Amino acid sequence: MAHEWAAGSTTPRKPGLHRPGFIRFGASIHPLVPSLRTETAVIQTIFYFDRQPGRTRLSCIVSKLMGLEWKSKPSMTLRISVSLYRNPSSAASFYFVMPCLTLKEMIPAVTVRLFSKLDHFMSLTEEEKRSIEQAATIRRTYQKGEDVISEGQRPDFVHLIEEGWACRYKRLDNGDDHIMAYLIPGDLCDVHVTILNEMDHSIRALTPLKIALLPAHEISLLMESSSRIARALFWSTLVDEATLREWLVNAGSRSADRRLAHVFCEMLLRSRIAGLTDDNSFDLPLTQVELANSMGLTPIHVNRTLQKLRAENLIAFNNKRMRILDWESLKEFSGFKPNYLHCENVTC
Repeated sequence: MAHEWAAGSTTPRKPGLHRPGFIRFGASIHPLVPSLRTETAVIQTIFYFDRQPGRTRLSCIVSKLMGLEWKSKPSMTLRISVSLYRNPSSAASFYFVMPCLTLKEMIPAVTVRLFSKLDHFMSLTEEEKRSIEQAATIRRTYQKGEDVISEGQRPDFVHLIEEGWACRYKRLDNGDDHIMAYLIPGDLCDVHVTILNEMDHSIRALTPLKIALLPAHEISLLMESSSRIARALFWSTLVDEATLREWLVNAGSRSADRRLAHVFCEMLLRSRIAGLTDDNSFDLPLTQVELANSMGLTPIHVNRTLQKLRAENLIAFNNKRMRILDWESLKEFSGFKPNYLHCENVTC
């Protein structure tokens, strides 16, 4: 049986199709287009259903690329042909067409913030960047307050923050949460997390969140195939560990006002490294309760400290956006030294 999706259509005509370049199976969305390696106009992909106890997995067996260039032919359409096999003797197939796009449009630059961050350590080649782009084949969205992954779950993916803020946290016996790290666009939620059998902490969306998932085997292939990519990802992990050490010092050795001032300095630089700042302003979509849960303070203490920093004309805060008014004074006041972020070429 053949099902067609008309060129330019935004709504699938059959329930089996989700949107251009994707097919839906159960609760999973399997992208076809990001597997594209060359500028071709026709993709033929064969899938089969692998039945396992308790679940059915859709596995890609063959992805055959057939080569017609389209950049010089903007009126062309892309035809994607998919064959679904339940067993070798029974097959059902469909195809759909969509407007032709350039390679750059077909593979969204979801990792642009990650590349901005890594460029402060080493410049990746276009081929290396494309390899990382193509490994990030699954996208998910989360509502504010929703867990991306919970303590006790098995981590099968490395999570890359595309849009929004998240946090690492532990739930205490009394029901309170302690936030251990903020995660912003460009952050990887631990490159090596898939080695673990289960999570020892949770990751929660602090805002509406968009995440790219990198399967464990894709991360392994990336690091095995390119020592430069492996080195860049190791650097990212080491910076995360250094940041955690600085948070321990911050919580244990600085007063409340210096503690908050220090984390504001950090988030400005981290946002700048990811290409998210405008001069000395950056998004800070945190509530006073969330700040309190990460700083070991009460919300009332956080409120008083913010008022003090504002009164001294060190910061301004409006509509979830922080502006540091006197960068040098705030650094000196908090004792902030940016060396633990290991970005020597970022303006401090």
